[in-house]
Amino acid sequence: MKRIIKFRAWSVEEKVMSNWEDMETLNTMAWCYDNNLWKLMQFTGTLDKNGREIYEGDIIRIILEATAFPNQGNAEVKWDGNGWWVFNDNSQKTWYISENVEVIGNIFENPELLAP
Repeated sequence: MKRIIKFRAWSVEEKVMSNWEDMETLNTMAWCYDNNLWKLMQFTGTLDKNGREIYEGDIIRIILEATAFPNQGNAEVKWDGNGWWVFNDNSQKTWYISENVEVIGNIFENPELLAP
């Protein structure tokens, strides 16, 4: 299976999210060099239970009744150097299974979703 590599980016100044298609039409090199203006988020290669793409920085709801995640609820998707993981508000981490999660927001537009 071929891995799809793509990104989206949050504009720090404009407070808007740009998707992959928008990025393809802009000068993306400038985005990569100035982290004060843009926050890049990579596609994890997986989809949630509704078929929505899951990106780094997404906030997901874990919907399994029996899961390895210590606390049911919301968690942030992050790369930890060894793979994609989810972290809850107590910084506990675990893996996730795409069909058992639902994307409900992201850390830039919906930070309140991670509040205890």
